[in-house]
Amino acid sequence: MHHQRRDEYWRHGSICEDWNAIQCPVMAVSGWADGYSNAVFRLLTGLQVPRLGLVGPWSHRYPHEGVPGPAIGFSQEALRWWDYWLKGQDTGIMEKPMLRAWMQDSIPPETHYECCPGRWVGEPTWPSPNVQEQALILVSPCTLKPPQAVVEEMSMTIQSPLSTGLFAGKWCSYAAAPDLPHDQRKEDGGALVFDSQPLEKLEILGSPWLDLELSSDQPVAMIAVRLSDVAPDDKATRVTYGLLNLTHREGSDNPKMLQPARFYRVQVKFNDIGYSFPSSHRLRISISTSYWPLAWPAPRPVRLTIRTGTSSLGLPVRPPLGETDLCLDFADPECAHQWSRKR
Repeated sequence: MHHQRRDEYWRHGSICEDWNAIQCPVMAVSGWADGYSNAVFRLLTGLQVPRLGLVGPWSHRYPHEGVPGPAIGFSQEALRWWDYWLKGQDTGIMEKPMLRAWMQDSIPPETHYECCPGRWVGEPTWPSPNVQEQALILVSPCTLKPPQAVVEEMSMTIQSPLSTGLFAGKWCSYAAAPDLPHDQRKEDGGALVFDSQPLEKLEILGSPWLDLELSSDQPVAMIAVRLSDVAPDDKATRVTYGLLNLTHREGSDNPKMLQPARFYRVQVKFNDIGYSFPSSHRLRISISTSYWPLAWPAPRPVRLTIRTGTSSLGLPVRPPLGETDLCLDFADPECAHQWSRKR
């Protein structure tokens, strides 16, 4: 609470202050339901040493005990890594793609899953040339359209109830019900909502983002954005989300108060994700001014004004690579045997 800016308290332990300070090989592991999955992508991007990234569907648990499943033989993967780098054994671990990630299939919204359907995909480098940016424009009334569409600039406002966020699940899930986000229709009544047309099959890998032109009626404000998968029966599964304290719009070193009624251009990044949207489903963007209890609310109620027509959604679109993805597999999960003990 005494260090709400990015000062030396945070810098001394932050890897991104000097990527070259790390001179050893790195294997970074996380899960989409964990609170730390974004770090894997930052490490792959920033480090210059030999590195691998592994992201499954899991919560904050080891992958051989991973829930939501499928769990994998992570102990075997770790041994292959250590045997290669510490013993010089040719285990083939560095022949794997730099990034192996679980491309999750569409699934109805629940607060707990035993297993998430999907498949493993691999990228030889990260950022990957296989991932291409695709944009959609936020349009009034409440739609997402391709950038070539002729749209009229309009303004829409939102002042969310403080209850928006109660169905968000935990920030760092341990996959114990009800850790995960529930049906997002319960939240969307307190948000500005923009839906796409029914999709052809679409897969994303990486961090979506929102470029917004907005103003606030208060000097301190936050914005929460959600990307959801809307099925033909209208059930809405949260795919990923992002938060931004708008006083930190130019960075957290030196926050700057907003000037009420002045419009600003800001970018809000979503958490990294791998997700497959089926044909006939829709994308939904939801924008709110609160997301309690994942984020502390602003000191006073905030009304944001969003300019549509000049605001857009960016998607990291990845086409399926066929046989390149099909060759990725893992051994079955194994745990070490417990030692016998005597009292």
